[in-house]
Amino acid sequence: MSWLELAECKTAWVVSNDEFDAYRDEYHWIEKRRVPLMTVDVQVTLYQPAFDQDGQAEHAEGERTHSAEKGRDE
Repeated sequence: MSWLELAECKTAWVVSNDEFDAYRDEYHWIEKRRVPLMTVDVQVTLYQPAFDQDGQAEHAEGERTHSAEKGRDE
């Protein structure tokens, strides 16, 4: 089972910078459930999606940073 198949079965978010262009026809939900990230040194920044009135994810300006070195959210 691929990661995308597993995410589809579990209705899970996919944390990846890959935009999965080759799979968008098969997995139409990718754009709404993909969470891009950025790593700098030991900090990981996840760009959290926002939700519209119907509970559908939209990409937002907000972000959440976690530092593995500090072990806490910022």
